[in-house]
Amino acid sequence: SLLLSGSEPEAVAAFAEEVRIVGDSIGEGLHLVSRVPSPANRFNVAIYTPYIFKQIREMPRGAVVVMSLGTNDAVAGALDVKRRFDEIVAAANAQGIQLYWAGPPCVLKPWETYSRKLDQILQAQLAGTSVTYVSLQDPGFCSPSLHAGDGVHFTMAGYARMWQKAATVAGLPVVVA
Repeated sequence: SLLLSGSEPEAVAAFAEEVRIVGDSIGEGLHLVSRVPSPANRFNVAIYTPYIFKQIREMPRGAVVVMSLGTNDAVAGALDVKRRFDEIVAAANAQGIQLYWAGPPCVLKPWETYSRKLDQILQAQLAGTSVTYVSLQDPGFCSPSLHAGDGVHFTMAGYARMWQKAATVAGLPVVVA
């Protein structure tokens, strides 16, 4: 992977037409550090809400899409996601996008147990589908120094580390603003 300092705007522009970020507020952070276009949104975007389908339908056909989804489900303890999961995979396939699903990251909250469980569920359910799973449940994302004060969101350094992992899995240059 290529790590750029962000002073190479042509590198970002070269990927802007074919790469997008969708999902929840964690996706907003990924957008900020990567400068990849994104309708990611902090309001009610979860596996169990309909908003992710609107975001997926807005994606250009054939785009590479990194989707941050699952944190809002974990905070609610929602682990029964099989039906919705299948619908999200089908929506991505119908839109012709190559989807990389970044699951719920390590959080510094009591409901981290649900984040871990949901991560395991998503890894198992995505195996053998057209969607590639990117786990953000590794110790590198659990450091308090990478988290914002709320223990859920991240500092720019934390989002940059997440983007580096997601972009590497997706085979994209790692461009950090």
